[in-house]
Amino acid sequence: HDWRCLLCQDLPPPSEGLSNGAHEQGQPPTLCPTDQRKCEWVLLQLLCHEPCRPLHRLPSSTEGSDTIDLTLIRAKLQGKLSPTYSCPEDFSADIARLLRHFNRLTEDKAQVQSILGVQRFFEERLSAAFSGRSFSSSSSSSSSSSLQSSEAAPPPAP
Repeated sequence: HDWRCLLCQDLPPPSEGLSNGAHEQGQPPTLCPTDQRKCEWVLLQLLCHEPCRPLHRLPSSTEGSDTIDLTLIRAKLQGKLSPTYSCPEDFSADIARLLRHFNRLTEDKAQVQSILGVQRFFEERLSAAFSGRSFSSSSSSSSSSSLQSSEAAPPPAP
């Protein structure tokens, strides 16, 4: 099963895109085609954003089950890794978890600042893709405060 990008394909009308029917067939629910396309767009933006390169494949930690990187997120989005995403909030939560994990792996102040920049980049792209919809797992108040707690200097002004 190859990467099936929906970015350049016509989507079904919104009424048909509410469910792809997988749940009705006894399989776990998956993203509707519209949300799939939006998540793929956000992921593509992250994969092409130079400061995100260290996030493509992170070294495994001793925790193991908490480890995630952009490659694993892409596999879940493609349906190659279970559980797949059933809603955009799951996708957003994994990106937030990835940023927290990377923050735990680094002690370099420049990298911490880079993580804050990547977080802002992600939140901007997510907001653009989902028309300003708020996702609790990627909210600035929770995730950036946890990232900033490890850094004494305030983040650069946007």
